[in-house]
Amino acid sequence: RDVEMLVNSYGIPDGDEYDAIHVRRGDKLDVESRSNVLKYWRSKGYTDGNLPVNYIPFEHYLRQWSSDECPVQKDGNKAILEHNVY
Repeated sequence: RDVEMLVNSYGIPDGDEYDAIHVRRGDKLDVESRSNVLKYWRSKGYTDGNLPVNYIPFEHYLRQWSSDECPVQKDGNKAILEHNVY
């Protein structure tokens, strides 16, 4: 109920499609998502002895929308993706 009230207070138009990002912070990254944190920082060249902190930068979450490539539909046409960000 509280979440619904909060979302409604933003005045986001109904009927549009939206993408959601579930961002993990704090203790969730220490235990439940620790393997993802390690994988991210190792991919950036860090080792277990010098990992910066127990988080994944927000820009990593946004990378899924940073491609210049549009997906190709079954009919061969490119799908133009629009992302509504609030």
